Amino acid sequence: MNKLTAFQAKFCLEYVKTIPRNGTAAARKAGGKGKKASLAASASRLLKYVNVRREIKRLENTINKKAEAKAVDAAIDVIEELTAASQVSVFDLLDYDEKEKNYKLKAPDKLTRPQQLAISEIIPKLHDGKVISHSYKLHDRIDILKLLGSGKGLWRTKHQIEGAFTFAEFAAGVARGEK
Repeated sequence: MNKLTAFQAKFCLEYVKTIPRNGTAAARKAGGKGKKASLAASASRLLKYVNVRREIKRLENTINKKAEAKAVDAAIDVIEELTAASQVSVFDLLDYDEKEKNYKLKAPDKLTRPQQLAISEIIPKLHDGKVISHSYKLHDRIDILKLLGSGKGLWRTKHQIEGAFTFAEFAAGVARGEK
């Protein structure tokens, strides 16, 4: 196996970074000199070399694996946040006031992360331009559970299609900017 020259290695890296793939631009960014036609010819020649194609494939595989890992991590984060929000009850947002012998809403700065996630809106009550109290509007728990269920593949909606790719592959494509 032939080793890559410094220019070939830089070309491969620049080539996989350009979307859509553009050999002329990659040759220019790799340090190639000359006019567009000269750079295009250089790129075309480079792309015929087996060792250059092999390096491009290796770099693409590395990029795809990293994108898939990021997409899976993002999906896990979403599922964890949805799960946390779905487990919050309105009663979790109340504190018992011993002095007044009744329940009051917790102040926004006293809410836990799951409680914050469950709230879609904080509605201030004003008097003479000053906030005197607030109320919370919660996300619809059924909608959260539907999102969780569909994300975990518990049921299909009319908009889902069967395909020869996994969710991780789809999410990796989205992370790469593909449509």
